[in-house]
Amino acid sequence: NAVNSSQDNAQSGNNGVELIRTDVQFKAIILGLQKVRKGNTVKVRMLEEGYVNGVRLTKNMLVFGVASPSENRVMIDIKSVVIDGEVKPVNLTAYDTDGLKGVYIPGAVEKEIKDDAVNDVVSESASRVNIPLGGNLGRRSASKKIKNPEVEIPNGHEIILKVVDR
Repeated sequence: NAVNSSQDNAQSGNNGVELIRTDVQFKAIILGLQKVRKGNTVKVRMLEEGYVNGVRLTKNMLVFGVASPSENRVMIDIKSVVIDGEVKPVNLTAYDTDGLKGVYIPGAVEKEIKDDAVNDVVSESASRVNIPLGGNLGRRSASKKIKNPEVEIPNGHEIILKVVDR
């Protein structure tokens, strides 16, 4: 269940000050096999309900974050959600079940670099035996991909969405 930092959505506190309910973290899963690059959208399904800054997030609700792959992890930040046609601010970041920030994808960037190197060798070999493949196109696209690698996040990968303090 979500961890609560207050009891009710809008509860009067000391001296009539209104507290806005915010749960600390939520269980969620990656929805569908997703191949992402930096800046791509990641689809996530909530496994439990709770509140962020007074905004109610329901169980099975779809939320969308922005991916930022690094060496062995994909950082996912969710800044807002749409509820009843209105954009509501939330500030969530994904943690893997090991408790570390980001979704753990071992060897993701290294695999991309190796695949690109193999493609580069094939391109180079083809050009040596006069098979037209677009000249340096293979090498240029390989170096471009390394700067912005594509990483696969498996379907159903469990994550923890944690509220980020401002």
